[in-house]
Amino acid sequence: MTDMRILVLVVLLGLTACGSAGASATRSSPSASASNATTPSGASPTTAINCSTTTSGALTVLARNLVYDVSDPVHPRLVCRGSNTQIQLAGRTSIAYVTAKNGKALVMQRELATGAETLAGNLPFDPRNGFATWTPDGLLEAYAADQNIHLWSGGADHVLYSIPPFFGGFESRWSSPRGIAAFSPNGTYLAFADPVDTSSQNLRIFSIGDRRQLLVVGIGYAQGGRWLPGDRFVWAGNSVMQWSPSGGAHSMRSDRWFDPVASADGNWLAATVVSSTSVPHVLVVTFDGTKSFSTQLGSSPSFVSATIFWYAEEKACGSTCAADPTLPDGVLRAFDVLSGKDALVQFAAGEQPVASG
Repeated sequence: MTDMRILVLVVLLGLTACGSAGASATRSSPSASASNATTPSGASPTTAINCSTTTSGALTVLARNLVYDVSDPVHPRLVCRGSNTQIQLAGRTSIAYVTAKNGKALVMQRELATGAETLAGNLPFDPRNGFATWTPDGLLEAYAADQNIHLWSGGADHVLYSIPPFFGGFESRWSSPRGIAAFSPNGTYLAFADPVDTSSQNLRIFSIGDRRQLLVVGIGYAQGGRWLPGDRFVWAGNSVMQWSPSGGAHSMRSDRWFDPVASADGNWLAATVVSSTSVPHVLVVTFDGTKSFSTQLGSSPSFVSATIFWYAEEKACGSTCAADPTLPDGVLRAFDVLSGKDALVQFAAGEQPVASG
């Protein structure tokens, strides 16, 4: 079952980003550094992080291994490129990334203004090898191993629950689950739905401190979720739902979303929506649902500022697409929710988001 989880992740990773608005940057030429480490199996190549120094706080992470300065979202500048790693933002001008040494998964933090690195913590499970989420301080990790869902917290590993075995496969991007694995920003809550768990109890929310289960519900195929300010969690499955500690769970929308994302202030939500003929576009709405926009053919939105999100342009490709009538064409676009302007994202030579590990 672990192999199926990895296959789902590889097929569906696509465009994923997180970031915040910030000041303009000062940059120098990239300088390479690498940890002399391998994954616990010893079969994967060495982790490498190639970064330039920057004082910009307007950073976003793309495809888990690229960091861009998005002070100008239409003309971004590459700050870091990673190989065989996962990267998260760890502060205004710092990142955290995963590597391994002596058979242990490590979380390293790098201050981009100075290049200084520190060890943040050890993880019991290498998140590059399966379905998992971790925090930039290295203190929390949630992961699926065999048929158990684990939480690493307080320096100890805990089994939260077990899931039934999975048999089968998926034909299309739009008939495949994404799964959900997300800690709330303050590390108080965990939302988890294994991508191959299709049971009637596949989404669960826990409080981290006492590992108490606060919600268990069946949502069909888990198509992603996102924490918003105020410990609100929005997820997509058979419909779009919201949960909060005080209000519990309730429905937000009846349509089917894929990979929902939110602006940092929680005022805007965006997701891929697919037509009855499996043609995707991006829908963006205010949290209260009073305003909405739709893009041209596209998928995988990611907010790079409070009011601008990037998305992957798609094109029709006929029989070469197998089960899907469209596929991403390698072009990213920037959509401004205030003006409705949709612009081509223009990368400098050699800085295009081509995944490298």
